[in-house]
Amino acid sequence: MAGESGRSRVAEMSDWELVSVYVNRGHGDDLAYKAELETELETRGLPVPEQMPSIEPQKPASSGTMTRSTFLEYILLTYIVTGLFYAWLYLPLRLIKGDFSVDRKHKLIQTGVALAYQAAEIATACALSGEF
Repeated sequence: MAGESGRSRVAEMSDWELVSVYVNRGHGDDLAYKAELETELETRGLPVPEQMPSIEPQKPASSGTMTRSTFLEYILLTYIVTGLFYAWLYLPLRLIKGDFSVDRKHKLIQTGVALAYQAAEIATACALSGEF
């Protein structure tokens, strides 16, 4: 019964559909259906075309491993962004607010570190631009 429904399905296909199903491997792994398609092609006087090669699924590019140099670049980037935020945003806000009354010693140390970072950035920029 299943063969009859398959047979009628193949018989009802137009020539274009028949060729398309055969060429594009519409039969999947069903060899009986493939043979049925070939028989129908020959019955209609159509040549049996070559099938498209089966497409293998692509493997993922990589498993997500990272080289040591890329990891170090990420660490450096994190420190630079953190330093930029701290030295150029946190310090000016601290100086504007003027909240040195609580934990004065630690806040002065933090301010000194931020100023040193700013000085190092300015020196690096000048050295890279050739102004030194």
